Amino acid sequence: MQGNQELRGILRPPNPDELKSVNSALEGCGATLPAGYTLLVHELSYREVYAFSDPMVLRVAEQLSVKRNVYFAGIFAGSFRSGRFRLGLDLAEHLYRLGHLSSIVVVGYEEEQRFLYGRDLEGLTPPENLSPSGMVVVVNGAGDVLGLGRYYERSGRLVNLVDKGWYLRRGH
Repeated sequence: MQGNQELRGILRPPNPDELKSVNSALEGCGATLPAGYTLLVHELSYREVYAFSDPMVLRVAEQLSVKRNVYFAGIFAGSFRSGRFRLGLDLAEHLYRLGHLSSIVVVGYEEEQRFLYGRDLEGLTPPENLSPSGMVVVVNGAGDVLGLGRYYERSGRLVNLVDKGWYLRRGH
């Protein structure tokens, strides 16, 4: 096999550029990957990234991927599209639950419904720990993660990037 064809289906560590892009996306929403977590890249027609916190699961996934095409393993961290890493909702929610994510917008019931239908939100109060990129995790009053958005301070607008309703509307 030629080029990256040999790597297809194999979970591999991210290269330095990929790691830099993932870290930049995490920093963009005030997130940090906890100590002891490992990232692996899976190459399909595009690259997906998975996070592992358990060393045994990591070793099993690596060994399986040598002989078989592993479609997914660990926590879906995101994917590379057009050369840029896009943070996945699964890892964002996981980091929020662990307290490793600080850029959060809490919305009320009506805003929650609009957001879950893929709508942008207007007139919101700025989040306390807004990152320079404006990336935020959107949660409801009960602390349930609804999705990811980009908050624009000047207009008070929250642009819906991906929400849990998206999984039902289009799938992942």
